[in-house]
Amino acid sequence: MKGQNTIIGCTKDFSGDVEKLIDKYGVLYDKVVNGELWRLITGPFFHYNPPHFVDNLCGITLVGCVCWGYRRWKTFFVFMIVNISGPLASAIWPMKGSTLSGAGISSGIDALFGYIIFSHIRRPTIFQRVL
Repeated sequence: MKGQNTIIGCTKDFSGDVEKLIDKYGVLYDKVVNGELWRLITGPFFHYNPPHFVDNLCGITLVGCVCWGYRRWKTFFVFMIVNISGPLASAIWPMKGSTLSGAGISSGIDALFGYIIFSHIRRPTIFQRVL
């Protein structure tokens, strides 16, 4: 019952405005640099719009399944570490013209792509188990 009340309270508080939600709980680089590191954990759960969510969902479904097929739990740890360290690096070393916030799991998906490529270079026969 408490969880339901919390969800109802959050939806009333934000009334569908994603920007308010990201401002309150997302990865805002200036706030991360000023010590609000908890935003690195909550930020990847938010997406800017439905196409962004669908894009990340398709990416993690395709790449995540391949990685999980041959690396199991290492896949999860690589994904989580990069989803935290990627936005942290963007906050510490912002690129000229970049946004002031981060949302989604794109950095984790990109890391899993790299993990697949590196694993295949290191051991070319690894895909024979998965495919």
